[in-house]
Amino acid sequence: MDFRLQILLWRLGIFRKKFKGADKEKGEEFEFKRLIELARRALIARRDIMDLAGSVLSSINLQRLELTVDVASDDLAGTAELSGYLWTISALTAGVRNVEIMVRPDFSGNEVNGVLELSLRVTPLRPLLTFLMLLRRRTFREFISGLRAFS
Repeated sequence: MDFRLQILLWRLGIFRKKFKGADKEKGEEFEFKRLIELARRALIARRDIMDLAGSVLSSINLQRLELTVDVASDDLAGTAELSGYLWTISALTAGVRNVEIMVRPDFSGNEVNGVLELSLRVTPLRPLLTFLMLLRRRTFREFISGLRAFS
């Protein structure tokens, strides 16, 4: 299953409201008390949050990682030296399965460009079940309800 996960931070109410000069006529005044309360609930539910984070991270499998770096500088010796350092790093990852780092020196340019290609396999069933099981715990439910106050 291939899908893209995108976290939209600006959709949270924290980032929509202004810290200074909020529109008081509309009642848009940022309250730090709510943010402090959310931080307190997160500290109380930290074990549950760590369980969920561990479940999410364990459901992600690295299929392939490929890094291609084009190295160039104004000085030809600098280009060769930097390329040598990066080749050494790529040699360290030679034994790692599905990880490939390629370095190409460019003696005619003066920029360092790179391309990172990452292929992951995600199995979302375990994090979903963990989330549903965590909803049985009062501390986690209180944390989730605190998040809803910012939407």
